[in-house]
Amino acid sequence: MNVISVRGRLAQDAKVSQTNSGLHLIKGTIADNYGWGKDKEDKVNWVNFTRFLKKEPTQKYLDILKKGAYIAVDGRLETNKQIGRASCRERV
Repeated sequence: MNVISVRGRLAQDAKVSQTNSGLHLIKGTIADNYGWGKDKEDKVNWVNFTRFLKKEPTQKYLDILKKGAYIAVDGRLETNKQIGRASCRERV
């Protein structure tokens, strides 16, 4: 079973677009802060997400998806491996 749940703050306002087939897409990035131990050094996981909607999202819904808003996303995880000039990084 491929299930993931991520909570955090939006790194920037979510972007809304529409596909040729009429689906609405909401894309954004969540900053998931974590840390442990005596020093509680802050570390951040940056998690990109895409939400597919059949209906156009309401303005009230979009007003929530602003930079700094605390949100939770449940879904499935897909990874894409990207190889750059200087290094290899894994995109989640």
